[in-house]
Amino acid sequence: MNLDATAGDTHETQLNELQEAFVDWNAKRLRTTRAKSRDRLLVSVNKFKGGHGGRQFRRFNGLSYEVMAPFFSDSEKEIEEAYGFHSHMHFLRMLSYDFKPWNFAEEMLDDVARNDTVTVIDYGCGLAHGSRWIAAALKARGIGVSLALVDFPTIRKDFLIWLCDRDGIDMKFHDAQVGGPVTDLPQAQTCIATEFFEHVRKPEKYFSAIDTALVPGGWLITNVNDHREEFMHVSPDLQTLRNRIETAGYAAKDPARVLVKPV
Repeated sequence: MNLDATAGDTHETQLNELQEAFVDWNAKRLRTTRAKSRDRLLVSVNKFKGGHGGRQFRRFNGLSYEVMAPFFSDSEKEIEEAYGFHSHMHFLRMLSYDFKPWNFAEEMLDDVARNDTVTVIDYGCGLAHGSRWIAAALKARGIGVSLALVDFPTIRKDFLIWLCDRDGIDMKFHDAQVGGPVTDLPQAQTCIATEFFEHVRKPEKYFSAIDTALVPGGWLITNVNDHREEFMHVSPDLQTLRNRIETAGYAAKDPARVLVKPV
């Protein structure tokens, strides 16, 4: 894999809102000044054309998987340790994401806002871009919101706990496990599981856990299209899962992406 090192350093000085939040959190974590924390992030951002959200950094991610292959694979035995090792790199990329509300967002908000309180599950949450956005939007309408975030307990967990506390979002983090789905999920009006099912073995088991947690009429925001075969995509073919969802009677607002549990 060619990283194209000839691109050279860039000189970006702007960070997005989430990266600026990371600067604050990392300064406290490292017991340093905000200015030094920001400079350290910019050094990393500027090593790649397009920053951490660009193609060059994505290629660097792929190269890292190959370089570290003697130690980490995506086998069932090794994948949790692989996620832990690569978590800092994934963290930087996720910080760069520019989240834009979904085109169905207002319809979903209007629907779930009929409840006095709303619970949102974010399974394989990453940095919980979507669920945190929903929480802020519902809070602005005067609706109580709680988040149930599910992921491996990497360094991102500490950041999310800090971030949700800073933003006044009620949140519980559920540590994911390789052997099967989390079993103590709360009843929820919405579940986000985007870029998730392709990362787990026997995704139908995880859907069953989500289906049990979703209330009738609950929204499932996901992507159950087939995915590319690549590192950590351990179930790229999701046809069996799509069949399971169809059998469960979910209505498709957007096929394979926005689904509503039958009432």
